[in-house]
Amino acid sequence: MGYGELWSARILCGILKRIGVRAMVVDGRKIIYLEEGSDRVDWERSGMKMAEVEREAMEFEVVIITGFVASEASGAPTTLKRNGSDLSASIIARLLSDQ
Repeated sequence: MGYGELWSARILCGILKRIGVRAMVVDGRKIIYLEEGSDRVDWERSGMKMAEVEREAMEFEVVIITGFVASEASGAPTTLKRNGSDLSASIIARLLSDQ
């Protein structure tokens, strides 16, 4: 699920590295968590995960975060369904503005 997003992020990162850009990929499933049994974002947990990623990403020029994918409260991978890529961009923007 969401393999296209995962692979395209890795390909883009590889291209950027090849031309000398310090880039990294972050799997959206390691940032965006949903509440138990719900499609609602667990903002607290997701915010903590975003803070961890921000600290790790400080040494990079470009950070590529996959869209469309998330994790359930249990940690099981899931997707954000229809328009999930746009939704994940909005979620990430809010998480970054909260930092």
